[in-house]
Amino acid sequence: MTLLFKPMKLATTRVTSMPKGTLKQHRHLSSAASVAIWRAAQAVCFDVDSTVCSEEGIDVLAAHCGQGERVAAWTTKAMNGGVKFEDALAARLDIIKPSQKDIADCLRVHPPQLTPGIEALIKGLHARDVHVYFVSGGFRLMIAPV
Repeated sequence: MTLLFKPMKLATTRVTSMPKGTLKQHRHLSSAASVAIWRAAQAVCFDVDSTVCSEEGIDVLAAHCGQGERVAAWTTKAMNGGVKFEDALAARLDIIKPSQKDIADCLRVHPPQLTPGIEALIKGLHARDVHVYFVSGGFRLMIAPV
């Protein structure tokens, strides 16, 4: 058997306990391993909220609608694994009750703030013909301007 590449250890993994007996893996990559992964990538998927954009879109919308603190508490619970994503989303939407006009007004007053460096990273990936995809559990209307 002939290897096409030299295998290398890319990461060490540590497992820790999370709420409700779930487990979370933490991967620690060396700088060289990170660079190797980015150089070899043919496609990259980015989450939109708190990754491509510096904020959680639903939290910005909630603040715009005067419900920021209540919704942020649910966002934190969901991100920490305390509640299912679907349950947290339903609770947050029930608090905000946004209309399409609310979303459009929010985007006009608070356009999405891109994370520093993300534009250059994506341009660099595109220059290498790497496919870039955005994934999100957020509203299409909030993501479209990104």
